[in-house]
Amino acid sequence: TDVVELLDLQGAYGSTDSLNFLGWSTMQGKGKMERDFQKAYQLFQKALEIDENDPTANYCIGLLHMLGLVEGEPSNARKAVQHLEKAGDDSRALNALGVIYYIAPEVFETDPVRLAGFYGVKRDMKKAMRLLG
Repeated sequence: TDVVELLDLQGAYGSTDSLNFLGWSTMQGKGKMERDFQKAYQLFQKALEIDENDPTANYCIGLLHMLGLVEGEPSNARKAVQHLEKAGDDSRALNALGVIYYIAPEVFETDPVRLAGFYGVKRDMKKAMRLLG
């Protein structure tokens, strides 16, 4: 836990790398860290308060929204896309965006079950294939 305290302290002083490392470890439950998606989300949010364009924090928050792992919120493709796009050229984020555009409902879909969680994001095979390349 000494390392965790050191990383947390570095995060308090503006190190997005430390916050992202702690968030990633907490999200995956690595080592002695217990898996806790809410705590991970909070750590990534702290990183975004320091740098709103941080690729790792945006990717991870986008992933959590995509998978419906943000406490108290259902899966939300629109929020996921917003964060994943802010991650820039991060290959993990581009891959996740490709998956979203591949599995999103068609433009003319009206079934509420198929529309759930996408909040207006529609299938775009050209984007999906370019991103998944």
